[in-house]
Amino acid sequence: TILYQRNTGGPLPETIAWDGRLADDSVASDGRYFLRLTAFTAGTTVQSPLRPVFIDVAQPDVSLGVSNDEFTPDEDMEADELGIRFNFNDASGIQQWRLAVYLIPDIAENEGAAERFERLSRLYSGQQIVPTAFAWNGVADDGELTESGEKYILAYEVRDRAGNTRRGETDIIETGIMMRPLEAGGSDLVTRLPLQGYFDRNGRLTDNGEDILDDYLNRLRRYGSYQLYIECHSSVPGREEHNLLKSEQRARSVYDYFIENDINPERMLYRGLGESEFLFEGDSDFEHYRNERIQIRLLIQQDAEVQP
Repeated sequence: TILYQRNTGGPLPETIAWDGRLADDSVASDGRYFLRLTAFTAGTTVQSPLRPVFIDVAQPDVSLGVSNDEFTPDEDMEADELGIRFNFNDASGIQQWRLAVYLIPDIAENEGAAERFERLSRLYSGQQIVPTAFAWNGVADDGELTESGEKYILAYEVRDRAGNTRRGETDIIETGIMMRPLEAGGSDLVTRLPLQGYFDRNGRLTDNGEDILDDYLNRLRRYGSYQLYIECHSSVPGREEHNLLKSEQRARSVYDYFIENDINPERMLYRGLGESEFLFEGDSDFEHYRNERIQIRLLIQQDAEVQP
């Protein structure tokens, strides 16, 4: 069936262009078509072989999702990897793809970072062949580890051989409570919770703060023989007295909440450390965010030598 035909006279031009439109001026649908040139001269007809051409104006079909609801990469052999499913379909084939993992903290105005930010944690990319599955272990490209209660999204960009590009992202993926060894092979554990709206301006726990501590308490029930050392840290340098008081108020709020939830006060100590123990010495939003934190250490009782 002839879908489009162009007739002209005179010498044969060096090039003939077709814009993909049919006789009714509609654009041809995606698919494979064949072109043929026919020339009439001196009573004879000459035809070229059929030449295939592929029309592709549609973006690639892409699906992206995760295979596990819980993600706690603390090397305890449970939910240590995030399974990522990444599938595509495109008639003309994939030319290039990019899959990125972004940290997107939900920071309150009264917390350390000046404003909300995104940070690229992990980048996968390639050409033509796209792996259909990944497993991310929570380690960023720069070697930084994820922390508890952090929020991430997966964002993709896929371009087919015709130049059509599709972009998209997942819903927020939140890490669970992680208890990592303080030292490799050791029994003492630490959990760090970068602040994401966990306290109000007076150092009292918000609903978000109580929710994340409930998650911690659920995990804590496995560790009945441990002493808890509750610390709160500040990230804003240069305001030592204010930062110390703020961190002490926050640490006391955590301590009181644990008592309300039947944790024996005799196995707990708490302390606000202000800006005395930064994890990072830099001045970026990310470094402020990671420094402004709740930190809970679990110590075997006979080894605990912390002071209130």
